[in-house]
Amino acid sequence: MNPPIDIKSIIQKFGPPGYENAKGVLSKLNQPFWADYYVKNRVKIIYEPCEREFYNYEPSLGVYTPKSPDLIRAEMSALVFDGGQNWQGFQALEQFRSADIIDKTVAHLRGHVEYRDFFNYPTNFVHLGNCTLRFETDGSKFTVESFSPDHRCRNRSPISYEPAAACPEFKDKMLKHLPEEDRLLLQKYCGQALLGRNLTQRFVILDGVGGSSKSSLVQIVNGIVGPKNVYTLRTKLLDERFEIGRMVGRTLLVGPDVKGNFLNEPGAHVVKSLVGNDTLEGESKKSNQRFPVHGVFNIFITSNCRLCIYLDGDQSAWGGE
Repeated sequence: MNPPIDIKSIIQKFGPPGYENAKGVLSKLNQPFWADYYVKNRVKIIYEPCEREFYNYEPSLGVYTPKSPDLIRAEMSALVFDGGQNWQGFQALEQFRSADIIDKTVAHLRGHVEYRDFFNYPTNFVHLGNCTLRFETDGSKFTVESFSPDHRCRNRSPISYEPAAACPEFKDKMLKHLPEEDRLLLQKYCGQALLGRNLTQRFVILDGVGGSSKSSLVQIVNGIVGPKNVYTLRTKLLDERFEIGRMVGRTLLVGPDVKGNFLNEPGAHVVKSLVGNDTLEGESKKSNQRFPVHGVFNIFITSNCRLCIYLDGDQSAWGGE
């Protein structure tokens, strides 16, 4: 539960909840007051101007989730009505709840809680179903922490952390048939996918005959990372207007059972930027405004055949040299 709200401090900073006219009649809502009062009634809410989205922190989940302006307007209206019912001298407040008045209050709220690039916050956190793991910079050890809005998290695994848990069936059925160095590589990359940032600037291709557990492995990774954090990689659309913008809020891109020309599609060259910490331009259909999308995605690609890559004179980048 939030601590009691100090109304006097809000009034000192922004003025009273409403203003009277020359006749002493309450005639105008003080929008800056209500924007701040709304914030004080929340654990944490932010507005990401590049994405044009509000995000509300959910303490029970430990993540920020998108919040529509429509819901904010309804909540703001309820606060104004409650103030009119309970604050002495402000009974007339409830008449100032029209869509136009509340819209102007929401506009004040946007400026009040604007945080540009709020989620582009390089940390060594792994966000899980019941806690957050904070890793040392060198990855040698970690500490267990409770959820916090200061972690700036909007992606978490739905799986809870259990220190004594083991995965014998996964090791036996998914990894046993692989050479030891490949097992280690896959486990490390899966850990990076759980971290949510591509530190190695690499992506994984699992190719070979059918029935070798490639797709099963990726499905397991999807479930651990969380389906809400996964998006299908479509190389033929990467040059199109809105495709990069659709990846916002995701951390793992997956190309399942792709054809041999998957990395020869017109937009395939963008894959290097998606994993290479480059800054790409995104655009959403609800706005013509372009915004930066940071290429820190992890990528898994599976195929039953060897993929052909059109290098276009860029062998060093694709080969990692």
